[in-house]
Amino acid sequence: STLFPYTTLFRSLHAHRDEGVEKLFTIYRTLGYRNTHPEVFREGAYIPLTCAAPWLAYLRHHGGHWALVAVPLIRYGVTDPQPLSLQLPAHAPTHWTNRFTGETRESHDATLSWPDGPGAWPVILLTGSPQ
Repeated sequence: STLFPYTTLFRSLHAHRDEGVEKLFTIYRTLGYRNTHPEVFREGAYIPLTCAAPWLAYLRHHGGHWALVAVPLIRYGVTDPQPLSLQLPAHAPTHWTNRFTGETRESHDATLSWPDGPGAWPVILLTGSPQ
């Protein structure tokens, strides 16, 4: 499984949640991508994606680089993962890599779906480039 190297890390991060390490890991990975592809966020197009609550999602792209961000909206008392389905523009990539977990995901009919929620990490940062 692609997640094997991350399983121990995610358990450790979750065990130290009260110390803020999950948030630090999320920021570290996100800024790592942003620092290697600043043009995507500085000059790239911003495309909000429609999704059912409780999610907020958008795409950024510049040239051949794409970033998809999806975050769950915090709702008091909700701890179960929430399903997510995103309709992508027709010209968006079909192959995506999760920058937090290393997992790869394919869109089908310009749709990315997580019927059981995002899985190992609750925040999504996918990157892709047209094939």
